[in-house]
Amino acid sequence: MPVIDLAAYLNRALPELFLTSPSQLAVACSGGADSLALACLLHDWGTRHAVSVTALICNHGLRPTSAAEADQTRRALAARGIDTALLSLVLHEGPALQARARDARYAAMAHWCQHHEVKHLFTAHHADDQMETFLFRLLRHSGPLGLAGMSAVHSLGGVHHVRPLLAIRKASLVDYLRNASIQWVEDPSNQNPRFTRVRIRRWLAHQPETTHQRLQAVIRRYGEHRIAVESAMRDLMTQRVGVTPERLHLPADLLAHPLATEILQRCLMHLGGGRTPPRGPELARLLAHLQSGNTDKRTLHHCQLQPRGDGWDITPQPGLEATSGLSHIKGVENPQPLLHATRAYPLLPERFVLPVEA
Repeated sequence: MPVIDLAAYLNRALPELFLTSPSQLAVACSGGADSLALACLLHDWGTRHAVSVTALICNHGLRPTSAAEADQTRRALAARGIDTALLSLVLHEGPALQARARDARYAAMAHWCQHHEVKHLFTAHHADDQMETFLFRLLRHSGPLGLAGMSAVHSLGGVHHVRPLLAIRKASLVDYLRNASIQWVEDPSNQNPRFTRVRIRRWLAHQPETTHQRLQAVIRRYGEHRIAVESAMRDLMTQRVGVTPERLHLPADLLAHPLATEILQRCLMHLGGGRTPPRGPELARLLAHLQSGNTDKRTLHHCQLQPRGDGWDITPQPGLEATSGLSHIKGVENPQPLLHATRAYPLLPERFVLPVEA
């Protein structure tokens, strides 16, 4: 694997990822190698560009050592002159612990960013994470859009969530820390085989580099496919999806369109919120019902669907509030757009794929 100049890489990549010129930004930092490397790199970049950087440290309190690890991370960052904020979370043991912890982290960090008027939140997801995500979603029968993996930028509760390292291998981040004599924290949950992602990670670790390269090439092709689909879907939804302050309306003929599944998913994600879209089989069953002529109401992803006029209305499930407003969809500014604004990059429309690391 070639040696990567990470500082030079970020200098090239960051201008393409900022939606506005920032004066301050935040970076999630667990103290692990990936996030610690990104925090240090962004701090150095910020120093050169007069941008203040704050590292957000989340203490889940799930292990007796959690508080000590958070403090160790804070001290390591402070030693390099990096400002920090410690966010304490309350979680309990139980099913889907990793997913619940992730959701709690993002909610806390988005809230901190909103409170401090920080528009960009960085996380250190890298190329190895992207391969894990692809295989994880493949096991869960994700469709082509899901197999495109994580996007380089997306909206998170009104904050721009930026992943600048999706083309960088983890080994490059570890090498950066070792060369700088920076010590990181190892999270034992990252080695626990009861988690599917850990088993995938171990499988990947035993594959040759050619397999990794092929996986990355496949993910990039899915990303380029998603770019084209998103563009077509954006045009179609702007023209055809009915919008009022209370609901979305899908015309019946739109449900027969080849992009009907993707359009339905986008509408549900917009109203129902959350970081994870409804699963493919659930979405397929719902679409089949809407296409069948059956007029029974249905619910999915905290949304209710009921027939009205020439199609179906989608509203927040009774008893729940919509997680994002509707008034912005056709041009009014809002941090949670149904239709994502985009610039036309050669390989970066929708900020979905990044240049290769070399």
